[in-house]
Amino acid sequence: MIEKLNDLETLLPIVRLQVWHLDKRGQSKAVNKQLSEYLSQTTLFTDWTITPASVEGTRDQYVPIEVDLTFRATSNPDQESSNVSLRWLFQSSLSTEIESFFSQRSTKPIQMNVFPLGHETTEDIKEKFTHFHIFFSLQHDSNLAIEDFVGTDRTVLTEGLRVVGCALNTHALLVEKGVGQEVLEGKFSLTQLWSNLKKKMSNTTLSHELTTHYGNDEGKIDEYMPEIKSCLQETLTSLKLFQDLASQVQVCATVIAERDPRLSSSNEEVHLALIQANLATIAFTDYRKNMTTVLQKLERKYSNEMRSSTFLFGFALAVIVVATTVCTGGLSIGAAACGGLLGLDQGVKWNKAHNKDGAVGQLDKTIDNVADALKDVKVALAAIYCSDILKMPLQSMGIRERVKILKDLGIDMKELNPESIYDRELVRMRMERFVDAQERFKDERDTVLRDAKLKVVK
Repeated sequence: MIEKLNDLETLLPIVRLQVWHLDKRGQSKAVNKQLSEYLSQTTLFTDWTITPASVEGTRDQYVPIEVDLTFRATSNPDQESSNVSLRWLFQSSLSTEIESFFSQRSTKPIQMNVFPLGHETTEDIKEKFTHFHIFFSLQHDSNLAIEDFVGTDRTVLTEGLRVVGCALNTHALLVEKGVGQEVLEGKFSLTQLWSNLKKKMSNTTLSHELTTHYGNDEGKIDEYMPEIKSCLQETLTSLKLFQDLASQVQVCATVIAERDPRLSSSNEEVHLALIQANLATIAFTDYRKNMTTVLQKLERKYSNEMRSSTFLFGFALAVIVVATTVCTGGLSIGAAACGGLLGLDQGVKWNKAHNKDGAVGQLDKTIDNVADALKDVKVALAAIYCSDILKMPLQSMGIRERVKILKDLGIDMKELNPESIYDRELVRMRMERFVDAQERFKDERDTVLRDAKLKVVK
């Protein structure tokens, strides 16, 4: 049939209505006929002829019930044009009629869409005759707050300068105590000297500093572990759920990322991956909230370890300086040796704590990257869903329509760069980034747990 659209004579297309649902039996021409007969009895399609669509063989359970619509033009001058008529019936009460049709069935509608058939259909015709409606929104709260950790502003350098100054100011008292004589006389080893050193200077200012910044800090470090373990335990359920969901999303993402035209994801796989990606986002948000506490505690633990080692390293340096400048009662050789051993030991401990702290910081960044990559993979899946299933690419939608569909698919438009979400190559890049982020996250998480002597959960 020929009709004037925008003052141009246009061959009207046959329009297909699809109502998607989950049915383990797959598609059925009998069900298509049932929908055709049901809609014909309503008052919505007075200008349209409805016929059941043919059925394509598929193993999917996520399938459409399909009917074809053909516009019937009349001589009535008040009759709406075909595209206006279609839009009105689609946007008015068609969704209510579809829900009524499903009320007597064992399945529920997921979404419905209508689009023009024909490979040679122009983009203008596609936009005029393509509409969609989502029955079940995947929207969720994406604004779950995670408190930012505010670290201490006392740097290692500041701490080091402070304790060295304290040590040098008390060198006279150390000399008076005769520390170091025992080593020369063979009474103590260098390791034992350190214990004796703390005992001999029990009344010095430096002794008080050591007790405050070394002995007590060790206690604080130990006190962190029960809370760290408790918070880590809280992450296990959400982590396991996230890993299971993400691995399934990754399968679909890997296929989409492949450039081999022989590999493709079915509509069911894309739709399922989109649902799984949204569930994975919720699980990862919960995991991230608890894991942030774990990482904060570990950072504080390692910061204390580095501060303690820095303090003792500074003290060891001061002992060497004092020992080499004051020659009283064998202090020079013994104290210098003690200081050297202590400095070496604390330097190694500081380096270990520093490396562990660095691993924690890297994992924290990778967790952010995983969250961002998960957003990206959702956008990629949504772009494919709209293009391949709804037959309406995101770039062809109006702003209001685009915002609504992405919101219904669990995506906040504020997180997106609208100019770069539609390119097919960028879709592949997003999928690849998600796969890479997943692998890095697992490796770095295992490293952090091993460093803290915590059980690595597979």
